[in-house]
Amino acid sequence: MNKISQVLLELENRKIDESSMSRIWQHIEDPNTRFGVITAYRNTRTPNENQQLQEQLKDEVRDMGYGYIAMYGGYTYDEGGKVETAKEPSIFVPNISKKEIMDLGEKYDQDSIIFKGNNEFAMISTNPSKGIGKKMVSFYKESGRDNLEFDEEKLKQFWSELAKGSHAGRKFLFSDK
Repeated sequence: MNKISQVLLELENRKIDESSMSRIWQHIEDPNTRFGVITAYRNTRTPNENQQLQEQLKDEVRDMGYGYIAMYGGYTYDEGGKVETAKEPSIFVPNISKKEIMDLGEKYDQDSIIFKGNNEFAMISTNPSKGIGKKMVSFYKESGRDNLEFDEEKLKQFWSELAKGSHAGRKFLFSDK
């Protein structure tokens, strides 16, 4: 059995009681759950500003009555002919409404958020110049093993990873349609 198959089998069989990939997978699989993924980071801000705003975002989410799972999001980009990698903290917020996560995305000056609800699972623009509410990418949900990707080539461009728990540091992608 290859490494990807072992991870997926573990996700299917693992008891859901911690911040693990199986917890994320459960939320994607369950047709009755919703969640959002967001960060307060912007590359135009100083590291100190980003850190302060991220803490403010987490406090605001808690004040709204929600918990969250700490994550990181990463991507590579071309900076004047040199490939750079960015890694930013983000949070996975179970049960948050689309309006609430969209409002947070606008408040924290984000280009987009990720939202999964009954009828959608997508990266959605929160940037006025790109069209607030415009779906940028749609993802698979309730599709078993097809929900998450572990392909090493794809993970070189974009990825998510948990910040804590038994799967901390393991990179994955939401599978796009």
